Amino acid sequence: LATPKPTPAAVVQATPHRTPVVHKPTTVASKPKPINPSVGTGTGDPNFAPSSLVVGNKDFPKPPYPTEARMRHYQGVVVLAIRIANGEVADVSIQSSSGYGILDEAASHWVQMRWRFPKNLTRSLSQRVTFALTS
Repeated sequence: LATPKPTPAAVVQATPHRTPVVHKPTTVASKPKPINPSVGTGTGDPNFAPSSLVVGNKDFPKPPYPTEARMRHYQGVVVLAIRIANGEVADVSIQSSSGYGILDEAASHWVQMRWRFPKNLTRSLSQRVTFALTS
């Protein structure tokens, strides 16, 4: 006689309890307009500064041509590495020299003393400053 094999018991799988996802409506706050139109152009975000600024406006005045450099007919482009912390120029260094120390120094000193950024801006950027004699 053969003994009957026990039939397997039915396996019941529990369905996990799902918590419904409730989507809350999001409120988008409007961003403040940048103080300087050359800073923030394109995004409306005052923390954005383009890699190249519009030199010559009230916040980024063009450095004066050093008298000695003008007399010696020195011309050139200096590229400055500018580090901004909370709207203040924290550091300026020469990234690429104009070939004349007097022009490089004039540009870096001027930027350090005269350029202003939005109060909450913190970033680094490169900026070209051109010294060219006109006839």
